[in-house]
Amino acid sequence: MRPCPAFLARAAVCAGLAVLTPTPATAGPILDYRYTGEVIDVYDPFGVFAGVSVGDPVAGSIRLSPPVPSPIDLGYEAAYLFPVPGGGNELSAAGPLDFEASGLFLAGVSNPAETGYAGLRFLFDIDPSTGGLPPGYTLSFPFSQVDLLSTDLSTSTYPDLPSALLPLAAYDAFTLGDLYVDILDANGDYVDSAYVIYRVTGLTAVVPEPASLALFGLGAAGLVGRRLRRAAPSAG
Repeated sequence: MRPCPAFLARAAVCAGLAVLTPTPATAGPILDYRYTGEVIDVYDPFGVFAGVSVGDPVAGSIRLSPPVPSPIDLGYEAAYLFPVPGGGNELSAAGPLDFEASGLFLAGVSNPAETGYAGLRFLFDIDPSTGGLPPGYTLSFPFSQVDLLSTDLSTSTYPDLPSALLPLAAYDAFTLGDLYVDILDANGDYVDSAYVIYRVTGLTAVVPEPASLALFGLGAAGLVGRRLRRAAPSAG
C-alpha cells in the first residue's frame, strides 16, 4: 500500500450533517470558469482511473451559481452545498476520460483565522471505473477536489462566497486538484486508496449567463462524506 502525500490527509467531515436544510437566497448571475492542469502524481493500483499518467493534461469547470444555500460552518471553512452538479474533470488519457460531477457540489470558503489561507475549495462527486477491481471489491467516497488558496488574507471573503474568482496567480498557496477514492474489500473493509493529483495551470472566466435561476429550497438530504484537507506547505 502506497502512503498518500503529506498534503492528502484524509478526514471525516460532515459526519454530523445527517440532515441539511439550506435557506434559499437571492438569485444572481451564473459565473462559469474553465481550468486546465497537468497531472503530477498518480497512485492507482486497481486502474479505477483507467490509465491516467503523470503529464496528462486536465480540464474542468467550476461554477459560482447563486442562489445558494446558507453555509455549513465547519470551523476551518464555510461550506456551501449546491443541489446540482458544479463542475468536473476531463483527463486526456484513453478517451479523454470524463469524471464529471454527478450530484454533489460543495464550495468551501477558507477561514483564514483557522487555516492561514484565503480562497476556496471545490468538491464534487465523480464516478470512477470498477472494471479493474477484484470480485466483491467496491469504491467508497469517490470525489474530486480543486483548491485555490492564497496567503494574501486581504482577499478573504469568509464566510461568503466571492462574487468572482481571482486571477490564477493570486492563489499562491495551493492551486492543486485531485481525484480520490477509497477501495473496500468484499467485507467492506478498507484495502487501499487511489488518487490522481494535478496542478492547476490555467483559470479562465466564461461569459456570464443572465440571471435566470428561480429561488430554490433544498429539502432534507442525507450527507455523510469523507473529505481531503490539505496541510500547510513546508517552508521552501
